[in-house]
Amino acid sequence: MPGDIVVEVSTAEYELPALNNPTTERKEILIGTVLNFVAIFDPIDTPLQNFSILSSNSRAVVEGHMVTIMEGTAGPGNVTITIDFEEETLANIAYNLVTVFPPSDHLSDSGSDAHR
Repeated sequence: MPGDIVVEVSTAEYELPALNNPTTERKEILIGTVLNFVAIFDPIDTPLQNFSILSSNSRAVVEGHMVTIMEGTAGPGNVTITIDFEEETLANIAYNLVTVFPPSDHLSDSGSDAHR
């Protein structure tokens, strides 16, 4: 349909889940990951190409178009990152994620007593 605006949001650092993925199908993301969000608009001369990023809680810290995945005040768990477009004809989109520790950051001490 003529006049429709299409936008593709991506990050080079991480393959985002499907747009508005169900909260029951959250994709894992490692704590410490830094995401730089980019939006490509079609047509390229779309006048209002600004967007804001919102986080549902302290597990994702937003600075401009950069999001840092954190442990958060309650530890690892669910977080939703929402993209809010300045262009009114574009609906907000959300990515539902679950934060997890990188394997090397969450080692168990259970084996350390065996050598005493």
